[in-house]
Amino acid sequence: MDYGINKIESPYILILDSDVSLDNKEILKIFNDNYKENFISMGHAVYVDERGFNIKNNKITTKIKYIHPSIMLLNKQAYLKSKYKFKKHGAPCISFMKNVNPENLIGLQEIKKNFNYKTRGTINFFGIGLK
Repeated sequence: MDYGINKIESPYILILDSDVSLDNKEILKIFNDNYKENFISMGHAVYVDERGFNIKNNKITTKIKYIHPSIMLLNKQAYLKSKYKFKKHGAPCISFMKNVNPENLIGLQEIKKNFNYKTRGTINFFGIGLK
């Protein structure tokens, strides 16, 4: 992802998992309707722990707001200014999202009903990349 982000000339980049399909054209309208001047990233938001696993209980003290890259609109300039870059697998955006203002990460929960996962291709092929 980092390589692609650096090569793309657009100021905003729509990132999709390779196994995602868009069910309708509403997705672009949702992004447009929720645009804010200083946004860093917007899309389906979840809260994860330090290792990138979704938080399923309230016992975890460190919660990181995480815009899932299965469908994410990214502000390229905000990304390029950060020293934290996306990794290959697992939770590829975790270090980046841990180190930005969470108020500039816009969660759009309604977006999830506008796209479809076909498979869990990357995770099934590569695993989750735990160390």
